[in-house]
Amino acid sequence: MHGRTVRAGFYDDYERLIKEEQHFFDGYGNEVLSIDPKGSKTRQVFNSLNLTEKVVLP
Repeated sequence: MHGRTVRAGFYDDYERLIKEEQHFFDGYGNEVLSIDPKGSKTRQVFNSLNLTEKVVLP
């Protein structure tokens, strides 16, 4: 099952990208991976009922 990716960019006054975060979702809308502006990854594992089973912090 495929999901979607959301990217959020933060810009300075000159419209230059200064940082970005990314969020990855599975086909059920669960956020399975997020990457913060420093590049740290947080992963989430969901069970068959779409309940969070495990969170793996950076």
